[in-house]
Amino acid sequence: MFMERVVSRTLKAICWATGLYAGEAEWTMEYSFFNVTIDLTNAGHEHMEDILGLLFRHIKHLQQSGVSQWIFDELSAICEAEFHYQAKIHPISYATRISPKMTIYPRKHWLVGSSLPTKFNPASVEKVLNELSLNESSSPRAPF
Repeated sequence: MFMERVVSRTLKAICWATGLYAGEAEWTMEYSFFNVTIDLTNAGHEHMEDILGLLFRHIKHLQQSGVSQWIFDELSAICEAEFHYQAKIHPISYATRISPKMTIYPRKHWLVGSSLPTKFNPASVEKVLNELSLNESSSPRAPF
C-alpha cells in the first residue's frame, strides 16, 4: 500500500500513469503471486523502462530500509474496518466464498480467513521482499 502511493503519485505527477495496483493474487498454501498493475498513459508507454526502473528502485529501497511494525498495524486496521463494514452480499455468494476456506483455516477463522492479518512476522515479509528482484543485466535506468 505504501509502495503504491509513492510510485503512483510520482507516475501521475509526470503523466505517465493513471493508476497503480499492487498486492497478492492467486494463492495456494504453497505459493502466491505478487502482482503490480500500472495503467499507463500514452506517454507512459514510451517510458516503460523508466517506470520499471522507478518501481524496482523503490522495491530496493524497501529491502534496504527494512520492515516496519507501524505499516503492519496500519494495514491491519484498514483490513479490520473493511471486514466489519463490508457490504452485505447474497447468502449463496457468501457461502460460496466461505466454503473453500473451510479446508485451509481452523473453524474459528472460517469467516475472517485471510481478510485479517494475524501477527507481525518481519522475517516472512523480508523473505518475500528479497524475492522481488530484477536481473542486473537487464535493469532499466530511471531518470529519478
